[in-house]
Amino acid sequence: LRGLLTTGQDLSGGVDTIVVYGNIGNDTLRLSFAASAYGGLGDDTYYIRSGVPFAATGSRGIFEYAGEGVDTAYISVANYTLNDHVENMIGMLTTGQTLTGGSTDNVITGNIGNDTLNGGGGADTLIGGLGDDTYIVDALDTIIENPGEGTDTVRTSIASYTLSANLENLVGTAASGQWLIGNELANAITGTAGNDIIDGRAGADAMNGGAGNDIYYIDDIGDTLQDASGVDEVRTALATYNLGSTYYTGAIIENLTGISATGQYLIGTHLANIITGGIGGDIIDGRDGADTMIGGEGNDRYLVDIAGDVVIELAGQGIDEVVTALGSYRLGENLENLIGISSSGQWLAGNALSNTLTGGNGNDVLEGGAGVDSMWGNGGNDRYLVDDALDRVHEQAGGGTDEVLSYIASYRLEANVENMIGMLTTGQTLIGNELGNVLTGNSGNDVLDGAAGADSLWGYEGDDIYYVDNSGDMVHESSGQG
Repeated sequence: LRGLLTTGQDLSGGVDTIVVYGNIGNDTLRLSFAASAYGGLGDDTYYIRSGVPFAATGSRGIFEYAGEGVDTAYISVANYTLNDHVENMIGMLTTGQTLTGGSTDNVITGNIGNDTLNGGGGADTLIGGLGDDTYIVDALDTIIENPGEGTDTVRTSIASYTLSANLENLVGTAASGQWLIGNELANAITGTAGNDIIDGRAGADAMNGGAGNDIYYIDDIGDTLQDASGVDEVRTALATYNLGSTYYTGAIIENLTGISATGQYLIGTHLANIITGGIGGDIIDGRDGADTMIGGEGNDRYLVDIAGDVVIELAGQGIDEVVTALGSYRLGENLENLIGISSSGQWLAGNALSNTLTGGNGNDVLEGGAGVDSMWGNGGNDRYLVDDALDRVHEQAGGGTDEVLSYIASYRLEANVENMIGMLTTGQTLIGNELGNVLTGNSGNDVLDGAAGADSLWGYEGDDIYYVDNSGDMVHESSGQG
């Protein structure tokens, strides 16, 4: 069937029509059983109705050449693929269709059913309309959805994709990892078998990275994760985030990174986690598992509960503190303060910095190490190892029977500390306080001065000197000890 007018015609192919030809005008070609249609020049309109037996491939379907106008096909079959140089396609079925564009730039519009729109090549505009639509997109495509037009899904294999407004779901289809980004809605985002980055943005999002080492950005307390493979990471700016919380179900996430500037509470799981703070004053609690905790900038606090936990701080990154209930703990490099929280007694040791060590209510041993240290024993019968003349020992009245082990040439007991032992063999001066002290020298020539109180002085070996200023003072020496 061939149209002869140049001003545009309305041509309908019948049962026996093989090819319908338009002319140079804006033709309308209505096809019921035709195998092929060629509109020619002009802005042609095609109507493809049910019963049309062609698949728009090979030698069958709609034919147009480049520069022959802006053409539109109205499609009433369930599945249709445009040939090249037909610009627009509109679905006419209300039960859902699969509409696929060609290699040129298409505008594809669905109907009220659950449509699948695939732009093919080119910079396509896809308009799903009502229904739960699926869009298959590449880098240059644009999707238009209005609010309330169903629950729509985008499927894409491009390296990075951000959902536009009013789209709910996003599925990555690449063989390698992708960066998949949601919008203001509550999105469901599904990654690939590769190493994906998934960022739900606003809304309570459901994210599933699948296989691979995935990274999740969590910005809503209602975000949930599903991921049980690979070594995965959560990055969040929430004030508090617990990897083991009910924020997600079915997920096994190994690592956690805080990205807020104001300080966060970051909590691990039973796994061996890597937890990294931001630039604020963070609290990092690895929980069970041999965790690696990295505070970064700010005055950070680390809760250490496993001997295998590792705390990493660089020089000049704030005044940082470790809190632990372990029986024995020594501060790592660039950490300033240590607090023991066990009631059964702990050995708490500092490092080369000037540390503040604080014991619990048990019988603690506090060792400042190098530097000018401040040691607080609190309750219990505590022991302090003093190796710098400027070390300070703090005890409250009634805080147990406490003892200093002195490694310096001369030391005077601080208030509320009862006893002192000299640890040098070269001779020391040991001076008590207002209490009834027990002072014990070593094998050198020591000077023992109990000061006020009824003191007990033990010089042991060496030629010792005792200062006795109270009738209750007792001096203890054995035969042959100098």
